[in-house]
Formats: sequence, structure tokens, C-alpha cells
Amino acid sequence: MRAAIWTGMALGALMGAAVVAPAAADDPSGTVSITFDQRAWSTITSEVVVTATGKAEPIGRCCPCGPPPGETAVAACCACPDEREATDSTCQTTGAAARSFTMPALTRGKNTVAARGGLTLSRAEASLRIENLVVDWAHRTGSANVVGLRRHKVLTLSNVKRGAWVRAQMHLAKGQAAVLNRALETDVFTLRMKLGELVYSSD
Repeated sequence: MRAAIWTGMALGALMGAAVVAPAAADDPSGTVSITFDQRAWSTITSEVVVTATGKAEPIGRCCPCGPPPGETAVAACCACPDEREATDSTCQTTGAAARSFTMPALTRGKNTVAARGGLTLSRAEASLRIENLVVDWAHRTGSANVVGLRRHKVLTLSNVKRGAWVRAQMHLAKGQAAVLNRALETDVFTLRMKLGELVYSSD
């Protein structure tokens, strides 16, 4: 089955900031970053390739020309940072950087942040694009455009903490594991799966 869905996660992303006045529609007021938990990342990338889409960017060094010495090949990658000739292999630095993504975002009122870009999940012939995540701190939810479906809730948030940022833990919303597994023909996503941390930081 071929599917296209991406959740412009600001999952955060997956992926926090002090509350600021609403920004102009096209003027980002900060960034949303998401860092997958190592266990969730290992489970997901055992079968699924995760790449940044649109204005989202991976955090950390990665390359399509083979792992640098001492580094491990993983699913996510970006442009080669050095002079080596590109091959078919992909790599990225290990640790949190290998499973983190950032995207520009703006505030909408007191409790809402909208991110630009998202993530594409791919497996075999299927791909799932999730983009333009809108995070509602008051209701502790994250909704996104899932290509092929209407905007709907994809994340629930817990342990929301505010400082010079807003930080929260991300989980798949009820029913979303089944949506992702069906679209990608896999079983790596689980009910209310803990994904990692989402942080909004103002400029």
C-alpha cells in the first residue's frame, strides 16, 4: 500500500519558549525541536526511514558517503559534510543529534505554536508525510497535516514545563499508531507510544 502522510511536527518534535505576542503570519518567532527517545528511535528506524521535510532540518552531522570513523549508520541523513565521494550508504552522528530535528515556528496567541515543515516516514514503497504541526499547550495536544487525510490530532503532550522555553514529552495520540502502521505496512508503532521531547524556544 502506498501512502503519503507527514506530520509537520514541531515533535517536535517531535519535536519551549516564554510566551510572546502573536507573530506575523510569515515571520517565525522561534524554533520547535523534537528529539526522539533512543528506544523509540531504534524501534522506528529498524524498519522506517525518517527524514526532514520542508523547512525542517536534522540536527547534527550526517552524510550520504559512508559513516565517519567510529560512527554508526542510521536511517536519517542529509548533505555530505566533507570531500568524500557519495555512495549509496547513509549515516549520521550517533547520540541525540542523530535523532533530533528542528523547524521554524511562530506563536498564535498565548498557548499555541505553529511549526513549518515536518517529517517524512518511508518504508519500501510507502511514504507518510506529516507537516505543519500546531501545538496547543493548554490542551496538551499536537495536530498536523497528514497528507491524504484532514488535519487531526497526532500527539498528546505530558510534563509540560515553561521557562525561557516550553518543554514537553510527546506521545502518539490515541489511534495514531494504527494509522501509521497501516500506512507503512509495519507494526513498529504502539498504542500511545512515547516518542521523545518537544521544545519551543523563542528568538
